[in-house]
Amino acid sequence: MIENSILAKNRQGKKALVLGMKFISTEVVEYAAFTGFDAINLDGEHGLFSPETVDLICRVANGYGMSVTARVPNIDPSTINRWLD
Repeated sequence: MIENSILAKNRQGKKALVLGMKFISTEVVEYAAFTGFDAINLDGEHGLFSPETVDLICRVANGYGMSVTARVPNIDPSTINRWLD
């Protein structure tokens, strides 16, 4: 199981550094990892993310030990389920 990097920082009494993204870029995720960010937040309300791109960004971020949080584009249960997948 992948450790939640945000909670891990909080347990240490520190604040997690989270990068918000509104566009698709695995390179930015890599740069964030190299510069010390702890997590990525995908802004699905203001950005354009498909289920495939969400999956890709999650895989890259998790590969660098970064957690991913998201703001879903709407509260439709099917949309939320796709983002959770």
